[in-house]
Amino acid sequence: MDDVLTLTCQFCNYECEAVELDGFYYCSNCREQNLDVVDTGAEEGEGIGVGGIYLAKHKRRVYASYEAIDVPLSTPKDFGSKGVNFDVYIKEIRLRYVMGLQIMIELQCEALVKEFKVTPLICGLVGPIWLRLVSKAGIFDDNWADKEFHDSYLQKEGESEGKNKVGPHHIFKSLKNRIPLVCTVVVSYLACHIAREAIMPSDMIKWAREGKLPYFSAFVELERRIGYPTIACPISSSYMFRPQG
Repeated sequence: MDDVLTLTCQFCNYECEAVELDGFYYCSNCREQNLDVVDTGAEEGEGIGVGGIYLAKHKRRVYASYEAIDVPLSTPKDFGSKGVNFDVYIKEIRLRYVMGLQIMIELQCEALVKEFKVTPLICGLVGPIWLRLVSKAGIFDDNWADKEFHDSYLQKEGESEGKNKVGPHHIFKSLKNRIPLVCTVVVSYLACHIAREAIMPSDMIKWAREGKLPYFSAFVELERRIGYPTIACPISSSYMFRPQG
């Protein structure tokens, strides 16, 4: 059963009830992990904190003898917590990313029709173009996740990214490489081109930079429509849907 603790998030600075999952606490507002708090599982009064909650500010130096032991290398099935396995991460992150881009395209088409008097026909044309792009990217293929996950373990022994590379952000990075955010503008432009609208790619870029075409700040509206990220998709909307640079 989840424990509830009121904390101030280090990422969004929002004071709220943090949700505990497998000993770690997550902000209920932005879903980021609190790095200062860990549930140690200790009983009340053992000197760890309140109810077994470890706070970094209460830490003390402890010296203890230890013996080196051999630990077998982890395998793909070891990834993640008991509550969220790797397959769930893949499905949640992939679905949220694809849904977000699709809604971004819809927002762009709405802006083109309302603000720039483009024919409403583009709203029907973007669908087939977008579906063909997603199909071509292969992110819903049966072997896509297996291949991506396997490739991440092919690094040479001793590389610093070895263990950390496999995780939610690795899944997201792979999706973003397959379908970059800028593809939303490309799909919207292609719909205009097929509809024989007198719009150039340079116009689309200009409007996006000016904020007239939903792109750089679209993540705000996207989060309002699809909700906050879940623990199975621990990537903020601003990081997932805001173009870098």
